[in-house]
Amino acid sequence: MHRIILILLMSSVVNGKEMKTNKYFLWNKAIAKNLKVIRNEAGSHVRPKSILSAGDSISYSDCFIWHLRTRLKQPGMLSSEGYVYYPKQWCALGGQQSDWGKRKIKQAIKKGKPELITILFGTNDLRHGKKDSEKFAANIRYIIDTAIKGGAIPILITIPPAENMNTKTFQAFNQKIRSFSVKLKLPLIDFEKIFKDFGNWQALTFDGVHPNSKKDGSGGYDHFNRIFFDLYKLIEKDVFNREIKKPKRVLLKETKKGDSVIKEYGVNKNSKTTIWVTCKNKKVVHESYDSDLDGKIDLIWTYKNGKIISGEEDLDRDGKLETKFTIKNAWKNET
Repeated sequence: MHRIILILLMSSVVNGKEMKTNKYFLWNKAIAKNLKVIRNEAGSHVRPKSILSAGDSISYSDCFIWHLRTRLKQPGMLSSEGYVYYPKQWCALGGQQSDWGKRKIKQAIKKGKPELITILFGTNDLRHGKKDSEKFAANIRYIIDTAIKGGAIPILITIPPAENMNTKTFQAFNQKIRSFSVKLKLPLIDFEKIFKDFGNWQALTFDGVHPNSKKDGSGGYDHFNRIFFDLYKLIEKDVFNREIKKPKRVLLKETKKGDSVIKEYGVNKNSKTTIWVTCKNKKVVHESYDSDLDGKIDLIWTYKNGKIISGEEDLDRDGKLETKFTIKNAWKNET
């Protein structure tokens, strides 16, 4: 029997009560071995550190995984470290069901050549669709097979609870997802258990359907993202032979330009410049990154009074900074 690994990492205070956050995911040696096969067969076909999401509004929200690209306190999975988060609309969009994902997946995989893909459909199938678990399973299996054929490693995710769902059908859908994880030896994050361990799962949503995100880290998305990060660290180490470490920064050059000082950094003394830091009055005002060393800036942070207030990002690495966000609205639900 495969067993779900329980990870207890932290406690949060919610409504005056201490809550232990139980994080569940399926991971074992057999899964790691299978993912190595998928990765080795893909070879150079896939883009390292690239992530695609397939799903409905829960995956489409900026709160789902994308927050990992802009985390400020902990390294790992940051865009400034070369991680690419493909545009959500490629294979994730509000209101969509699994049959839409089936139609979109092939082109998304071909276009992005992702190293990893998250798969989370089912909420709209259950609330607005025909509620056919066999058809749903066939759609999910097609998405999984297409991803693997394209060299992408799937992370399966169970459907979180929501209002106006038939309990029996809901359980049948999630059982299909869990069975694929065991049968195909793929990692799984149990979103349903995350919500149900909390007790009052509605408090992890903002409308009874969509997970929320809170400044104190106690929202539904916040718990999920921590679990995803913990699982991804295992995949990095056991499958990709990469280990998340604090990135090195060596000063290569310092140039004065008017009242500004521009400092250029690299990963070692002989490397190309990967980071440009602009300072005024000894305070950082901008940081620019060339994460993949292609000579083009792919991320710019803007600072005010020592804190990051906004950023611009080239998510699809086409040489254009097409995505702009502030730290305030980067955490806003978009459903």
